[in-house]
Parts: sequence; structure tokens; C-alpha cells
Amino acid sequence: MAIFNGRYRWDGTKRDNQEPIAWSPGAYDVKIFRCSATSLKVEYLKSVVCVYASTGEGQSISANPEKFAKQICNDFSLDMERVLWVEDNHKEKDKYEVVVFTRSGKIGNTVFYRSRKRMAFKSEVEMIEMISEIDRIRERLKNLEEQIAETLRRLPAHSAKPPVIIDLLQLEDERDLLLKKLGGRK
Repeated sequence: MAIFNGRYRWDGTKRDNQEPIAWSPGAYDVKIFRCSATSLKVEYLKSVVCVYASTGEGQSISANPEKFAKQICNDFSLDMERVLWVEDNHKEKDKYEVVVFTRSGKIGNTVFYRSRKRMAFKSEVEMIEMISEIDRIRERLKNLEEQIAETLRRLPAHSAKPPVIIDLLQLEDERDLLLKKLGGRK
């Protein structure tokens, strides 16, 4: 299930006694997904996946992603240590890097982390791509439902025109195909 899918921005200013992600503005494309396997009675150690990618706007957080991760966790009420942090490098080969945060200390309420990057394992890449595909299918289904509703509104009560019926049937066929595909991916 998608928690967030969009452009995440910061303006580089301090708010509520909290330092900004970076002292200059920036933006990253961020996808946050909750993993669930309730039918398998399994609880993931990393129950949330956050895939982020540079947009080229503003300052990069790639070299030091800790403040970025903390801010994401704060904004979306996530536990930093239960999130699989993945940087999408926009490359064909070695596309995903996993950022591993290890708790290194605590002063008062502030927790400090040491971060290291590693290439994503094959199973992690497969999971990321599967989650992304499911999200794309759900978005397309939402769009199809809107198009079907609009087509039904155009349908006259009597003597429906063949082009409108054909449009409706094509939309419903695509929807049914995607629902079938989604059924095997849940």
C-alpha cells in the first residue's frame, strides 16, 4: 500500500527547533510503501520501503541521508529502523543502493545514526519492482474507474451509440485484465 508517492521538497529553513534536511532548498522523488503479509502471518523486520531519487533540484542528500530519513519518518510517523531506505540512482546497472542506518548514540531525545550504503540484493530489487508495479496498476485502475464512470454518464437511456458501447467494453476489459493481474500480485 502506498503511503506517499510524489515530489518531497524542503526549503532549507529551520522549523520548530528542528534543523532542515539541508541548509539550501531541494527536492527528491519519494515513494513510500507499507509491506504487508497478513495472509502469511509474517511480520517484516523492515515493514516500510522508502525509495527516493534525486530530481536535480537543489542540494543532494545522497552523501548524508540521515536528516532526510529522520524528516521523512517525522512527517509520515515512521520508525526509522523499520524502513528499508533505497536510493534510486537512475542507472540501468546497479540502479538501487540500500542505505543502512545503525544507531551510534543518543544524547537526550536525539538519536544519532551511522549510515553506510550497499547495492540492493536481488530479492530487494524484485520486491521494489513488484511494489512499484502494483502501485502503477492501482493508479491505472483508479483512472479506468473514472473513465468508465464518465462513459456511463455519456450513455443515453435508450438507443446507445455503438462507439460509446465499444469504449465502455474496452475500458471494462482493460480493468478486468488489470484486476486479474493484481489478484496474483497481492
